[in-house]
Amino acid sequence: HDIARDDVGNDNNGGSLPDSVAIAVAEMGHELYYDGQGFCDCIVEVNELAPMCNSFTGFKTLLYEAIDACKSLDMIDCAALDEFYSDCKTNLSKQFADPGFTNSDSNEQCEYVSAGCGSSGAFPSLRKMDCGVGKEVSKSVWDFYKIFNRECWDEIIRDNPGGDSSDVVPSPTPPVAPRPPP
Repeated sequence: HDIARDDVGNDNNGGSLPDSVAIAVAEMGHELYYDGQGFCDCIVEVNELAPMCNSFTGFKTLLYEAIDACKSLDMIDCAALDEFYSDCKTNLSKQFADPGFTNSDSNEQCEYVSAGCGSSGAFPSLRKMDCGVGKEVSKSVWDFYKIFNRECWDEIIRDNPGGDSSDVVPSPTPPVAPRPPP
């Protein structure tokens, strides 16, 4: 199950988006979730290089939306991790005798957490890894994140790679009026 690809085929009114837009949004969500820092750094750099002219209006709009998504992730990532941890810790303790990601059932624990940790939801994506102790989360939350990241995350990335070369994203349809730069 890939939450980064859920419900991207519909607009706010329940109508279908053009396939090109739905594919672009799905890919952006996927990259933001699985490689937030790399994706956001790339988007900022490309936005600075891309000219603001009529022939680039659709592309620039997509870049602005991606930049907004990166800023939004930065605003909620630590709080989402804190909320996820509180439910997940309880669920892990109920499901596994020794929940620490370092014993014989660590693969099952990694899969359990990445599948939503019971009813905790999707594991939060962090872009800047700046939620450390004393900043926005407690030591127990940050330790959980570091251990999960070290023991599980590389495997999750391997199991959820980005699109292949056949998933080329066509240019979206230009909007009526471009958004001003952020």
